[in-house]
Amino acid sequence: MEKLAARKKQQSEQQQVQQQAQHREQEQPEQPSRKRPSPSHAPLPDAKRAGGGDAETVSGGRVCESCGARDTDDPRGTLDRKLLEAFDVAVCRNCKDSKEAYELMTKADVQKLFLLPEGTIRVLKYVERENPRNKGWTPMRLYLHKDARVWALKRWSTVEALEEERKRRDAKKWEESVKRTKGVFSSAGGAAAGGGSGASRGRRKAALGPSII
Repeated sequence: MEKLAARKKQQSEQQQVQQQAQHREQEQPEQPSRKRPSPSHAPLPDAKRAGGGDAETVSGGRVCESCGARDTDDPRGTLDRKLLEAFDVAVCRNCKDSKEAYELMTKADVQKLFLLPEGTIRVLKYVERENPRNKGWTPMRLYLHKDARVWALKRWSTVEALEEERKRRDAKKWEESVKRTKGVFSSAGGAAAGGGSGASRGRRKAALGPSII
C-alpha cells in the first residue's frame, strides 16, 4: 500500500510540473522567425570601371574619371555623352574641353604624333564625322588622344623612347630632303657649264660678226 501511495504522489507531481510548463509557454508571445537572406538577394559588390577605379553610382549615374564630378538626373547630364557612348570614357564637359587627353585626332595626327602603324590604328575606337573637304567623300575617322597615347606607350615603352624615335625619323627626312635638293642644283649647274645648245651659240656668233684672225 505504501508503494502504491508513493507512485501516485510521484505521478501527481509530474503532472503539476507539466501543467506549469505549458502555462508558461502560453503566456510568452510568439516571436517572428528570422530568415537568412538567400544568396540571390545578397548585396552585390561595387562594379568596376574600365579604368580600374570604383564606378560610383549616384542617381543611376557615374562620376568623371578626371575630377570626380558627379553625374546628375538632368537628361543632358554632367558627363559628355558622346565620349561615353563612343569610347566608354566617363568625363565631364569641363575636363573634356580643357584637357588634351580627351581631344579627338585625325589618323594623320595619330601617325605623326605617336608614330603608330596602320595595324595598331585599326584596333583603336573612333567616331565618324562628315569629311570637311567634300561631303560626298568617305567620312573622316577621329580617334581619342588618350587611347592613342596608351597604345603608343605599349609600343615605345616610355615617352622618352617615343621622342627619340620621332627625332630620328625627322633627321632622316631632313637628310633625304637635302640630298634631293643637292641633286636638283647639281643638274642645273651642269647645264649652265655646258654653255647651252648649239643654236644659242650660233646666234651669239652671228651677233658679234666675223671673227678677226
